Amino acid sequence: PDRGRRARDAGAMADEKLKLKVDSAENVRMTLKVLQRADAAVTGVVASAPHVVVYKFNGSGWERMEVEGALFVVSRSGTPRTRAVVLNRLSPKNLTLDITPSFEMQRQDQFLITRNSREPDASTRGLWFHADEDRKRIQDVLARASAAAAKAGGRAKAPG
Repeated sequence: PDRGRRARDAGAMADEKLKLKVDSAENVRMTLKVLQRADAAVTGVVASAPHVVVYKFNGSGWERMEVEGALFVVSRSGTPRTRAVVLNRLSPKNLTLDITPSFEMQRQDQFLITRNSREPDASTRGLWFHADEDRKRIQDVLARASAAAAKAGGRAKAPG
């Protein structure tokens, strides 16, 4: 009887491990589907952070925007090739940051300060990250994407 119970317990543990793997894969698939609903050109998720809060510089100081939630850096089939998206938990309006040759970024404590001089309002935004390792990872990914966009932008402008 004891051997039978151990076999059942081992089988249940194996089923639980399998379930966790399936749930993780399902989570990735569903996240991609949500991102594609907002932007049909999304082809994949490059990096993510579970929670950011967005601030906007209003000329004299920082004000908290009504935007916070999970941040995803996504690859796209269209232009721009990379975009950062905050899936907003506070309203249906998500924040998108296009990673183009004019995208600028710098770190300040647990914030990434971003600006894109070619955006219609050229807003300076601060993305607050709960975990420093999330900020470092996203900063690295965005820096590489920005450098690739600048390099691609330079090729596009070269005389032919």
